[in-house]
Amino acid sequence: MKRSLRYQIVTISLFALAVIPVSKFSYASLLQASSTPYLNPTPEPCGSNDRINHAVFSPDGKLALATWSIGQVRLWDLQTGRELLTLQWDSNYHFYHVAFSPDGKFILTGAETEALLWDAKTGALLHSFAHSTHNSDGTWIQFSLDGRSILTSSGNDSKLWETASGNLIQTFPGNLDLSYSEIPQLSSDGNYVMTYGYDQREWNLWNARTANKVHTFPSTFRAEISLDSKTILTSSDQGLILWDAATFDKLFAFNSVVDASYSWEFSHDGRYLITSQSPTTDSQGYRLWDLQTLTQQPLPKSKDQYPGYAIFPDNQHLFIIDKLAEQTVWRIWDIRTGKDVKSFPVDENLLTETAFAISPDGKYALVGTEQGRLRVWDLQLGQLSRTLC
Repeated sequence: MKRSLRYQIVTISLFALAVIPVSKFSYASLLQASSTPYLNPTPEPCGSNDRINHAVFSPDGKLALATWSIGQVRLWDLQTGRELLTLQWDSNYHFYHVAFSPDGKFILTGAETEALLWDAKTGALLHSFAHSTHNSDGTWIQFSLDGRSILTSSGNDSKLWETASGNLIQTFPGNLDLSYSEIPQLSSDGNYVMTYGYDQREWNLWNARTANKVHTFPSTFRAEISLDSKTILTSSDQGLILWDAATFDKLFAFNSVVDASYSWEFSHDGRYLITSQSPTTDSQGYRLWDLQTLTQQPLPKSKDQYPGYAIFPDNQHLFIIDKLAEQTVWRIWDIRTGKDVKSFPVDENLLTETAFAISPDGKYALVGTEQGRLRVWDLQLGQLSRTLC
């Protein structure tokens, strides 16, 4: 485990967007767009050795959504374990990414060259959002916080769409490469889109409505807008730097040597930052920062130089995949006290996890594997709660 769980086996940024309340607006026109459910009448059996690409909880934590490499998306009721929907476009169609709308009414799926919007209750296909170019990462997807717009990215561009009508708002140049976290972003306030230009090795910030370029970060490996939209973090040959998102003034330069594989994750409220160090520069492998005080916070010593990690939705705890005495364990760390809350050993079969998400209340973890299994773990009891597939 050598990176944040956010980009290695989960997209917690999409999950984080889903748990924030939404401004009300009418979906009436959208719901009338289609009444034909695209449901697969004979779904493939679970555990058929087809990897799970992505898995997420619904915003209320009651449903689980996952996509398989065989091209299916499935929806479960977590209380009963009953499968509610199976979505499939055709037998050769692969879905790479999935997301719920912030109000939980819609499902967004990212495939090779397009994204598809579905009704989460009926399975009706509502809109498709197409790209002319693509790569092996498929189409990256993101809802705005208010649910009014959708950002899709594939190949050499990103596009902003109106959710209700499916109309294109703007197109932005930029490349997508998940292996190096070159992932376009829509800021949480909906005002900006950030994309990566591979040829110039630069990150560009765009006005989301006009597509005018606002700012450029040259010679930069990676850049990210914090989830509160107040700061921007960049990594480059100059190190790791925190910028004011409004003025682009440099706020803080971290004492870090970085390269293209450097990884990090913001807490949902933007206060904390956890970073993965290069193995040649830090034997511990990762660090935790308080961005209000710009001070380093304590972390548990790890046997694994690159433990997997994720920040809980409460912004107060860390989830860590670690090794203790050659045994893989899951640890929950209290950021405020700097102490372990609990740790428990994990079944070796979970070492092949390819998808991971934490429930909105922080009580459960959703884990998908290379072998196509999807399980729910109780993080309070430290034991398996339910096997969905």
